Amino acid sequence: MRAYFNLTDVEFEALVADLFGALESCSFERFTRGRDGGIDLRHIATNGDVHLIQCKHYPSGSFATLKSAVSKEAHKLSLPSAPASTTYRLVSSHGLTPNNKAVLADLLRTRVTRDSDIYGRDDLEGALDAHPDVERLHPKLWLASSAQLAAFLSSGVHARSRALAAEIEEALPRYVQSDSFFRAKERLIGEHVCIIAGEPGIGKTTLARMLVADAVARGYEPVEIGASIDEAWEVYEPSARQIFLYDDFLGRTVLAELEKNEESRLLALMRAVGRSGNTLFVMTTREYVLQKAVQLREALARGGVTQNKFVLALPSYSRLDRAKILYNHLWHSPAVSIQAKQVLASDGRYARLIDHRNFNPRLIEFVTGFQGGHLLPGGDGEEWFEFALDALDHPAQIWRNAVEQGLGDVERALLLVASTFGGEAEISDLELSFDKWCTECGYAVRPRRFQSALQVLDDTFTKTRRTGNGHYFVSIWNPGLDDFVQSELLSERGLLDVAWKSLVSFRQLEALTELSRSRKAEDGGPASAAAVTATKELLRSGPGEWDMHRSPSGEQYAYRGPADMEARVLFLLERSPDFVKENLDWIQEVLEDFLNAWAFGRGEPASALALSTWLVDYGRDIAPTGLLEGLKAILTWRLDDVQGWDLVVELRESIHDAFDDDEWEDLAGQFHAFLEDELDYQEQDASSDYDLDRLQRFARALDVVIDQDAFDRAMKAVKGRMDQEAEAEDYAADEALERWKVEERPRQREESAAIDELFRRFDSMD
Repeated sequence: MRAYFNLTDVEFEALVADLFGALESCSFERFTRGRDGGIDLRHIATNGDVHLIQCKHYPSGSFATLKSAVSKEAHKLSLPSAPASTTYRLVSSHGLTPNNKAVLADLLRTRVTRDSDIYGRDDLEGALDAHPDVERLHPKLWLASSAQLAAFLSSGVHARSRALAAEIEEALPRYVQSDSFFRAKERLIGEHVCIIAGEPGIGKTTLARMLVADAVARGYEPVEIGASIDEAWEVYEPSARQIFLYDDFLGRTVLAELEKNEESRLLALMRAVGRSGNTLFVMTTREYVLQKAVQLREALARGGVTQNKFVLALPSYSRLDRAKILYNHLWHSPAVSIQAKQVLASDGRYARLIDHRNFNPRLIEFVTGFQGGHLLPGGDGEEWFEFALDALDHPAQIWRNAVEQGLGDVERALLLVASTFGGEAEISDLELSFDKWCTECGYAVRPRRFQSALQVLDDTFTKTRRTGNGHYFVSIWNPGLDDFVQSELLSERGLLDVAWKSLVSFRQLEALTELSRSRKAEDGGPASAAAVTATKELLRSGPGEWDMHRSPSGEQYAYRGPADMEARVLFLLERSPDFVKENLDWIQEVLEDFLNAWAFGRGEPASALALSTWLVDYGRDIAPTGLLEGLKAILTWRLDDVQGWDLVVELRESIHDAFDDDEWEDLAGQFHAFLEDELDYQEQDASSDYDLDRLQRFARALDVVIDQDAFDRAMKAVKGRMDQEAEAEDYAADEALERWKVEERPRQREESAAIDELFRRFDSMD
């Protein structure tokens, strides 16, 4: 018996439309159901005859329930507004006896003339037997049941694979079917090997398990590989029909190294499977991990792992995909009341969930009752909607359950460390900070500790992205989880001290300082001994921070810049007054070091100016002697760009007597020489008039006369290039708008209409 219970009402109607289209060599239109007695399926023949089909999806429950629903349908058909038809048939997923059919036909006697116009589950079974091509279009009907899987797994040979039965059985009803399944199956059958790649949370593992279930239904024995490819080699039997599943076969992090020579053993198994006529091999991985692995491992590259014949890349969720995920969970959820589903359908409220920035299948599982440990609100349905919306707005409680119940001390430590970066953490920085945390807490050293912990977190608690130049950055999954983790960091006595002792970058120090100030942390705050030690170490020897630059194509590139010591000290002066107060002698030593460096042009001029200005305005009591002379030295050390002159003029405007008359006159002469070359550059290459406007301001401040002809030529050339760029941008924008009108807008309207139709179905539920 086919698994009709896996289908939603929408999927059942699609099945019936395909099946009757095949039976009668025609196509049936599908219509939304509603309180106005709308029809489900319709075919209008060339002679004008109208053939209607009503679908009633009741795979379980009593016949009385189905009879009640058909009785209401009969009443709608008796109304003057009911659509006319030449034939009318009722198709149900419920098992019907001859007497049942007679009862239903009698209820529909105004439209149905014979009992054979009532189709039950047995009739569908026979029709599907005759049309296997239709059945193949609806894999949720025939994917392996838990009984089939258990029959293979009961032997005890594959202990790790035994959980597959329950996992597949649980996930299958909520699985959103797409053409990815058929493309993956085609690739698997053709090549015997399929690598499913994609971004986190896109459904790689679910799709892989569906392929396993499909193979089991065709007589294959499933083998799930855990930590090593050797597990597959131990049971591989070329003459047996086997399907291997290696989920996340490269590890979820780019640092997850395969064991020595494991890539060779993996490739050997892939080649053996490819030559075999009996074996299938399904693997999943994140796409960025796959690309990095091929770059790092010559054997994988030579083995052609990224060839299109092996890799299937899954696209991101569309808005319709999100809607189907929510709808499927609601349809199959016994915990969400009909009233709640109808409230969701009213006024398009479902859009607030499917378009939510925190939308995630795991959160949808939580609000629809498919995660244990909580009760869903009842009432009139309004309470459930507010509960679901609040869960997406503030998922802290969900994260609390997940963190406390699902993570060990080491994984929780990595999550806490990630929260100290105040955003993204470069992966090697994250590992270094994590190792310091573990040492401080006395956690046992074990191989691949960081990789294993991140493998647990990634895809659920954290996410990883790759920049265009090959750097990897890890961040906490969403703001709600980040807020929860930070509150955890401040809630346990002594934990903040551990965080201070684990810092490896000044960015962490900034984030932890702001966190301590904003939450008024008393234990382990910015003035604690641990904070003082960390601050001094990072200020003197901490590495520079990562900067992101976007290429013309829009791709981000990451570079670690030099450490900006002046900016770091200014941050401490502004944000850590307690630290400064208690370490005044040390701060003054640092400031003296700056003056010595500035005298030789070493340092960051813009930050030096900002720091000096703050000292003059607010910190004269700690400002070192000779501050102004040192600042002038670094600002005038190399005046070869507009930015340098901007800083000189800014200092003059802030402190009018910073330069004496002779110094200012000498600077005016330097600017006059610089101006001639700069105007020539602006005429030839500049694409903005911003610097030209600044040059005029500098000339006025320095009392330098600009060559007006040269300036006008430069301005004309720059304006011409700006006009050309503006024209090109306008043209591109117009083209994009036209493409949107012709391609995107109709698609978006069609998608929105399909989503509206989907959720309006709840209106007709009783």
